[in-house]
Amino acid sequence: MSGILNSGGIIVRRGDSFTINLHFADEAGDINLAGAQLKMSAAKENGTKVLQKNGIISDAVRGLASIELTPSDTDIDVGEYQADIQIKMPDGQIHTVFPPNINSLAYFIITPQVTE
Repeated sequence: MSGILNSGGIIVRRGDSFTINLHFADEAGDINLAGAQLKMSAAKENGTKVLQKNGIISDAVRGLASIELTPSDTDIDVGEYQADIQIKMPDGQIHTVFPPNINSLAYFIITPQVTE
C-alpha cells in the first residue's frame, strides 16, 4: 500500500510492501495474457541488478496482472535506481510496458523509514 506509481517511476518506502496492478488492453479491448510472463527489474546506474521480480497474471482473459513487492524486495539501500517492466508473450514477443516513454528508463526510488 505504501508506494507511488506514476508515468516516470515507482517510489516505495524501504522495507514496505507495494503491489503494482497492471491492465493490458489496446483499442480492440483486453489483451489475453494466457501463457505470458511478466518481469520487473531495477538496477544501479552501472547495471548491477538490485531487484528482479516476476509478476503474477491474475486474470489472463481480462488482461490483469500484478507485481507484488514484499518487504524483503524493498529492503535495499535508500536511493534511486533505474527500472522497467517487460512482458513476454507466448509467441516470443517481448514488450517493455513500463515506463510508457520509449526514450527513457523509469526510476525506482527507495525512501527511508524510521520504524523498522
